[in-house]
Amino acid sequence: MDANPQTDDTAPAARTPRERLTAHDARRWVLNVRSGLRRAAPGLDAVNVFPVADGDTGTNMFLTLDQGLRRGPRWDPADPAGSIEGLARSILLSARGNSGVILAQLVAGAASEVVRGAHGTGDGLDGAGVARALSRADASAWEAVAAPERGTILSVSRAASRAANRAARKGGDLVAVARAALQAATAGLARTPEELAALRTAGVVDAGAAGYVIVLHHLVLACGVEPPPVPELARPRPGASLPVAGLSGAAEEDAVGPPPADRCGGSPAPEPGESTVEIVLGLTLSEASARRSDRHVRRLRRKLADLGDSVVVAGAGRHWRVHVHVADEQVVPRVQALCERAGEVGEVRTESLFPHHRGTAPLALLVAANEEPLADVLRAGGAHVVASGPGRRAVIGDLVAAAEACRAQRVVFLPGDPQLLLPAQEAARQLAARGVWLELVDAPTLQAVVAAVAVWDPAEEPERAVKTLTAAAAVPHTGAVRAVEGGRFVGMVGDDRVGEGEDLLGVLSTVIAALPSRGVELATVITGEGSREGLGRVVESTLRLRRRNLDVQVLAGGPEVYPVLVGLE
Repeated sequence: MDANPQTDDTAPAARTPRERLTAHDARRWVLNVRSGLRRAAPGLDAVNVFPVADGDTGTNMFLTLDQGLRRGPRWDPADPAGSIEGLARSILLSARGNSGVILAQLVAGAASEVVRGAHGTGDGLDGAGVARALSRADASAWEAVAAPERGTILSVSRAASRAANRAARKGGDLVAVARAALQAATAGLARTPEELAALRTAGVVDAGAAGYVIVLHHLVLACGVEPPPVPELARPRPGASLPVAGLSGAAEEDAVGPPPADRCGGSPAPEPGESTVEIVLGLTLSEASARRSDRHVRRLRRKLADLGDSVVVAGAGRHWRVHVHVADEQVVPRVQALCERAGEVGEVRTESLFPHHRGTAPLALLVAANEEPLADVLRAGGAHVVASGPGRRAVIGDLVAAAEACRAQRVVFLPGDPQLLLPAQEAARQLAARGVWLELVDAPTLQAVVAAVAVWDPAEEPERAVKTLTAAAAVPHTGAVRAVEGGRFVGMVGDDRVGEGEDLLGVLSTVIAALPSRGVELATVITGEGSREGLGRVVESTLRLRRRNLDVQVLAGGPEVYPVLVGLE
């Protein structure tokens, strides 16, 4: 979450109310929700109480969308319905944790109505259509959970969908329906401590519900109007043990509190009989079973509830995502065997709900970054961050201390700066004598670090995870504008100087013109500390002029000497 307020550079500068929400608008909505959740993740993690206080709700919601977008099919303007279907399926298959699976099911439910609109008139959904989409999303999410609880994302989703339908029945247009849903969700979020004892005891609202408010905030933005300010999360009452931060994740509303404690830090010991292991797996039904999927999935939910709690089985047709918390590792094979009787199992992920209590992790990711907005984004992606940047680079002792703080047997380090290689090599030698393996991945730029963190999966088999990081860090095209003496700027593409001058925007235009526009799907823009306001939006607009459907993410917090860094994938 950002340490300093800033605007969401993915949002347009001027807004015009829309009459209908098209499939392309829906995709842009999801992209902007990802940006909002990226910023909000540390604050949401900080208030994560239910069903387990494992501090990962925001991270799981962000990674579910981020990995779903990255792994999903290319956007095809000629087939918007098929593109939305493919995106929803990819998000479902990328779902992480209880909150991520429920979010994926909400997306799938809403997407089904968007697809119907694209197949029908072809011009998108009006207010009544969006109300139907939110109702489908809500019904799908409630059905996916074996034991629904009030005071969670589910009750807020129900409040939002009912309000949207009331507004639609009164003849409300697209904007009125979206605003009604957001208003009801915000009120429902404030009620969650009254509905769930665990939240009331801690003095916080539900983290997943707060994440859904961010989703609806960006729905209002997608409809072309400014939403009301996102409320701050209430402070915990005196004596509560959980840290709390501002809700954030809104396009224009990024007030924040402190990030949660380092994810390698302490977590409470499990109570006797409490679940200690989270299982998430993919399930593909046979063609015959898919025709009777409702019956098969209901039976599976009942049987999983006998083995554990927090059971969610989400999906449609042949493709499903299964989530359950169980007592210990010995139950994992029983869960897998039960699912194998229903269909083909893939991507089994297990994770301790009490990682610190159970000892060191097999693998952790450490990256170097300096300014808080960017550092918080990297933490939201599951990385540990050591403070470093031009003029105040980390030294050997800093790297040793940061690696040891990860509490992992093996630490992968992404330097993002060639000048950290020698200190990192010496730190690796010192750590080896202490039983910690520090492994350097070739990530010489911040653009490479951001790309690698986006695909980081701590539950993946270590060797495969390192290969995935290494491949992602090989960002094929990078550009930069560096500030030099005399108020001048130098433009670089890769290692080549392509321009120089006193006009920042002129040098920037030269850099962007020298970057390729074909075969590129994703652009990462990092603006430096102290950069002029709105610079990220200028870069995004310039990039989009060269490729209309380019997915652009804009991050703040790069080194001050680099007003702009660009990576293209």
